[in-house]
Amino acid sequence: VQLADGRHLQAGAISAALIPVFTDYADSHDRAELSRIVSVVLTLATAALAAVVAVLVVVAPLLVQIIGGGFDEEAKSVATYLVRLMLPSVLFMGTSGILTASLYARQRFTLPAFSVAVYNLGIILGALLLAGRIQVTSIAVGVLVGALLQVAIQLPGMRGIRLRPALDLSHPGVRAILKLYAPVALGLIGANHGVLDDGCLATHPE
Repeated sequence: VQLADGRHLQAGAISAALIPVFTDYADSHDRAELSRIVSVVLTLATAALAAVVAVLVVVAPLLVQIIGGGFDEEAKSVATYLVRLMLPSVLFMGTSGILTASLYARQRFTLPAFSVAVYNLGIILGALLLAGRIQVTSIAVGVLVGALLQVAIQLPGMRGIRLRPALDLSHPGVRAILKLYAPVALGLIGANHGVLDDGCLATHPE
């Protein structure tokens, strides 16, 4: 649950940093340039998040040891498996945050409003349909499904925006986003540190 809350916080922070920049391009009515900046941000974010997820999958046992050092070996093994299973949801939630920002910039609010609801729906369906077969793993599967649904429900709203892979670190919009995201990133570090502290205290009650 703490991991899920952290990912939602990150997605919301991504949107907050992107909306002002995307709105500037949307207000200019230059659809081609808006498509360009959204494509660049999606490409860069996907590459960065995929790399982070890959690293975290490798070091998952260490993360579990830090957060859940009070668990026995069997619990640590299960926790490591669940962490690895849920990590791809970070990529989906990052993508969802970018789509939300682009839709807000174009004054389209309906589909983003349902994104949190479908995320929760994914978790609920995972628990209801799979708990009898795969026990606690059903929740992890639900997190993955819910994160994927967040992306899927917003894609229809992207009609009119041509999305294609694009790398352009020199784009002025990218530089503006990085300036806005810097203080947000510092806030996220503090928030995630609190999540880690809570996990450590919960598994080391003594």
